[in-house]
Amino acid sequence: MKIGIIGSGRVGYSMGKYMQDHGIRVTGFYDRHRERALDAAQFTGTDSFDRIEDLVAASDTLFLTTSDGEIANVWDCIRHLSIQGKIICHFSGSLSSDQFQGIEKTRAYGLSIHPMLAFSDKYTSYKQLQNAFFTLEGHAQALAVMEPLLQKMGNPVQRIAPEQKALYHAAAATLSNQVVALLASGYEMLEACGFDTENARRASAALVRGNVENVIASGCVQALTGPIERGDLVTVEKHLQVIPAQGKEMYMALAREQIRLAKRKIRTGIIQTWNVCWRMKREGDKTMKNTVVTFKEAKAKGEKLTMLTAYDYSTAKLVDGAGINSILVGDSLGNVVLGYPDTISVTMEDMIHHCAAVSRGIKDTLLICDMPFMSYQASVYDAVVNAGRLMKEGRAHAVKLEGGVEMEETIRAIVNASIPVCGHIGLTPQSINAFGGFKVQGKGEAAAQKLLDDARAVERAGAFAVVLECVPAALAKRVTEEISIPTIGIGAGADCDGQVLVYQDMLGMFTDFKPKFVKHFANVGQIMTEAFKAYDAEVKAGEFPAAEHTYKIDDSIIEKLY
Repeated sequence: MKIGIIGSGRVGYSMGKYMQDHGIRVTGFYDRHRERALDAAQFTGTDSFDRIEDLVAASDTLFLTTSDGEIANVWDCIRHLSIQGKIICHFSGSLSSDQFQGIEKTRAYGLSIHPMLAFSDKYTSYKQLQNAFFTLEGHAQALAVMEPLLQKMGNPVQRIAPEQKALYHAAAATLSNQVVALLASGYEMLEACGFDTENARRASAALVRGNVENVIASGCVQALTGPIERGDLVTVEKHLQVIPAQGKEMYMALAREQIRLAKRKIRTGIIQTWNVCWRMKREGDKTMKNTVVTFKEAKAKGEKLTMLTAYDYSTAKLVDGAGINSILVGDSLGNVVLGYPDTISVTMEDMIHHCAAVSRGIKDTLLICDMPFMSYQASVYDAVVNAGRLMKEGRAHAVKLEGGVEMEETIRAIVNASIPVCGHIGLTPQSINAFGGFKVQGKGEAAAQKLLDDARAVERAGAFAVVLECVPAALAKRVTEEISIPTIGIGAGADCDGQVLVYQDMLGMFTDFKPKFVKHFANVGQIMTEAFKAYDAEVKAGEFPAAEHTYKIDDSIIEKLY
């Protein structure tokens, strides 16, 4: 075999050197730019040709290693020469041997060859060809020659149909060029974090190499790891908050593909958890306005936060529509919804049921769910498992639990499980029996110091916010100044970073008792009572429903009934 190469680019250099090193004769190179052909010939130890006709005459096989756009032009130059019995090969990944139009009339044999390799350097890429996989497509006579030749050189070969070439090349480009672009995007994010260009590549080398090796060894499904694979919505939400706008579309497209792989991995709970994620991405991939990240940002900017309770779908829609930053599905539902004498009677099933209902009514509001009594106090293990249930089954975005220093380990464990935690110190209703009633907390020196220590412990454990309940205003102000996470006050003064109220309290709907810190922003309870009375009176007087509230039917139809 005598191979002549037309085109002195990276593929031509590499194939010429690779063939020569394996004892296959390369007659030489032709290129419109003579100096390129001379350099390629010198590098490969072959000849350069000034005329394409001379190269064709000296060769029985021609490698067209030009750009895709030039293949047809080169073919037009050589098709009229004496090429009978010769093998004409181009190296396009996307074009088939149909590029050699009319080749059957010349009695030559067309072939498309494509090594699955990124030729990044014309002087060194030939070394990587030893491990390259080649695809072949074309005339049977040409295949019968080139396939065993490549296999003898140690290269695996796959035949491909001409109509599949474009799809094949799209796959190759995805695995090569688009991976490079994806890596570039990752490097840019590292550089935004303070890495220089070289360190960005060095720092991620083991990560990139390890992922590629895992895919090759075990396949994509088994190699998949990370927050999407484990259903870690909180981490993904953080990513979406900081990724530049131009990168979000790519991130979400890749996230969808990862979810498809994760489903195949049959990981319990992933699909349910990611239903929450896609709910966050409705209306043109719009992210939620209020998250655990925006809570922390609000404190840094000095912006006040608002939180209200809700326990059902309809109320949640109203609160969300009003622009409230956060909804708390509090265990106060025991008092104001279920009629229990305290919050201690509330169960996990109660909380999950009501939290899930609220989740279906919100778009932009951060949803926090209380962990009920004895769902986290018995052990750290129970705490993590039950917090996970509130996230997966209740579809909460975060959980809230009571306690300070004594709950530091528990909070840390839940946070380490990628579940955001809001702390709650001061008057903690689940401990009401230990307190001896509903009393203001932190009034004495020791108690005040204990409250400050509790706040620091909650922050240290990784909570994103902390509720201060029934605490003197001056002490709440000191706590707010001392810690970096937002403080949400309820009966703790105006200097907290935000405020929370039970919505039935602030609307005057709950009349069993009224704490000092409650303000009635509307007397909805009285309005509701008056409406109920009016309804009762009109029904009994025969005034409701009136004609405008009823449906009509033709009298003749009624008359025909028997």
